[in-house]
Amino acid sequence: VLAEEPTFQAALSDPTLAQELPAELRYDPQLPLKPQKEALNTALEKAYIEALLELTHGNMAAAARQSRIARVHLYSLLEKYAIAPRARLS
Repeated sequence: VLAEEPTFQAALSDPTLAQELPAELRYDPQLPLKPQKEALNTALEKAYIEALLELTHGNMAAAARQSRIARVHLYSLLEKYAIAPRARLS
């Protein structure tokens, strides 16, 4: 029987499980919360934008509508994370 991967929720109640989480979800309760939370948010935001652009085939207007954020803000996130806008696929 294969052991299930630890969930973030389970790791919150058992800090020893935190080391078994994927790298972008690991935390250390002996360190301050704020920088860890900022790192997690950054990883989530970047991954979300990349997946969103994949989903919309690089169509920025569709990506903005799907995510419900302004297109101007979407472009600022691309710049922030050095993500190149993808060419639209026909």
